[in-house]
Amino acid sequence: MAAVKMRSSRMLWLMVRFIIICLLCSVFTWFGIERMGLKGLLYGTDDANIFFVYAKNLSQGHGFVYNIGAEKVEGFTSLLWVLIASVAFSISSNPECFLLIVNVCLLSFVLTVLTVYLDEEVKAVNKPYSISYASLAFLSITITSPRYIAWTTFTLMDVGIWSALLVVLTVLLLRIRSVQQAIPLSVFVFLLLLTRPEAILWSPIFIILGGMKVLILHNRKEAFRFVRIPLITYCATVTSLTIFRLYYFGYPLPNTYYAKVSPNVFYNIVQGVSYFINYALLSNAWASLAILCSGTLAVFIGLDLWNTYRSASMSSLSIKTLNSCIIILVTWSGLFIPVINGGDHFGSSRFYQVIHPILVLNIICLIMYLVEQSDHERSSRYFSSFSHRSARLLLLWSIVLLFPLMSQNVLWLHLKDSSDILIDFEIAAEGRKLGKVMTELFAELPEYPRVGVVNAGGEKVAYKGPMFDLLGLNNTAMGHSQGDRKGIKNHAAFDKNVFFAFPPEIVAPTIDSLEQHPFQYDSMKLSQSWNNQKFLKGLYDDSRFKQIYQFVRISIDSSNTHQAITGFCHQNFLSYILRNRYYRVEFAERAPLPYQR
Repeated sequence: MAAVKMRSSRMLWLMVRFIIICLLCSVFTWFGIERMGLKGLLYGTDDANIFFVYAKNLSQGHGFVYNIGAEKVEGFTSLLWVLIASVAFSISSNPECFLLIVNVCLLSFVLTVLTVYLDEEVKAVNKPYSISYASLAFLSITITSPRYIAWTTFTLMDVGIWSALLVVLTVLLLRIRSVQQAIPLSVFVFLLLLTRPEAILWSPIFIILGGMKVLILHNRKEAFRFVRIPLITYCATVTSLTIFRLYYFGYPLPNTYYAKVSPNVFYNIVQGVSYFINYALLSNAWASLAILCSGTLAVFIGLDLWNTYRSASMSSLSIKTLNSCIIILVTWSGLFIPVINGGDHFGSSRFYQVIHPILVLNIICLIMYLVEQSDHERSSRYFSSFSHRSARLLLLWSIVLLFPLMSQNVLWLHLKDSSDILIDFEIAAEGRKLGKVMTELFAELPEYPRVGVVNAGGEKVAYKGPMFDLLGLNNTAMGHSQGDRKGIKNHAAFDKNVFFAFPPEIVAPTIDSLEQHPFQYDSMKLSQSWNNQKFLKGLYDDSRFKQIYQFVRISIDSSNTHQAITGFCHQNFLSYILRNRYYRVEFAERAPLPYQR
């Protein structure tokens, strides 16, 4: 009876803890949205909007397509997130809000799971309504990181669920005591493989680490029994996904892989090393400290392992030592895998934010290790619960608790000015405005014109017509085009030959005002623009392009209209639209050059 009562009390406390952490995560998420000036513009990043395009089409029964009725293409990196988003589009008129709630709940679940683990490590579970200083320190460091909060919540991308699955799998490894725990490990390996292609590398790491822990705790036979089910799950899932992709899309990997990743392995590694250095040394002090603590903890644990090896068998290793090894190995796997992939183009180190909680765990584990080594009995008593008031220990953890708040407050207070991912939200918001204007503008035509764009998320969400993703993420021909994929990371797939094989009616449109009379443009400015020079490899200056495209402004021929679009229009489309009296087409005059003496 006492055991049942204790279990009920513990479950109640876990629910209360989750709710409290969820409220904290909601507050920090709201604060991040407010500080970045995104209130009322919660559209996520432009890449999140690409997810939304596929999710919306899937929920309406069109399948995995970017353009309705067009080719099937896997222009997204997370199958699981598209499936979740499709549910959001099916049941909610505001899917963005629904997905934000999902992300906040995932974040809260991650923090709850890790704080419970830390409490168990420092024996705080003996009193069900207690929380350890270690958990409070972990929460303080983790939840006060604006980059981590932003990427896992209001970007509305797959980062939140990807991070949650990696953390849950790590905690499952830390809790492994018997062969029976292979089943939950298999379930989460399956979900991980549905989430991102990097899971093909991550899953064997979790399976091998789990098998090694069982081997040390038990014997070789038990270890083989343990890895059997996760390994079968891994092979079956990878095989099934590959067969599905070959049958449905025609290729074994997502189209994003072919469009983004350079075939030059050395180039990828160089880019990846640069990505790691930028995160480890230039990102923020906490990232550097966490990596340093992980390395330091690895040295201490390595010395312990060496002493154990010299004095006794490896089976005498303590659970804490084994778990420290797992935390270190998972951490460095998370640091190394993005290096292999060549890093990422997004700001705030997206690929490293997914392991941010695990990195913070290294800081806490190192402090716990040092305190335990200095005086094991006293440290156990100090860490046991919130009730003991040791001045020295309270001072130690107060420093750990307060330092994150002091170090992060500058980022929080000036988040809009310091954020390097704000532009991704702005691109999505402006893209939706442009897509809406084009939808209204061309509604009178029998068919919407095909538009070639660089930013393929927000514009496509709001535009009802077909779009040609010039960077190839959502276009098979461009994604598989020839090229070394060197240049702007993940945005170097554009190929002129593919473009001219499938020329769109409009290229790179923008919203314009009718207040400028006559309509003028600066050809030099267009030629030197970022889109032309970096993404489109000088397309605007190509002689073939100049022969068939002309820079124009299109609006509705009405005195009530104040908005128009400008862009390069194909001659055939211009001939067609000029015959329609509903539209007004203005051919650009060159803007006069500044007076020079």
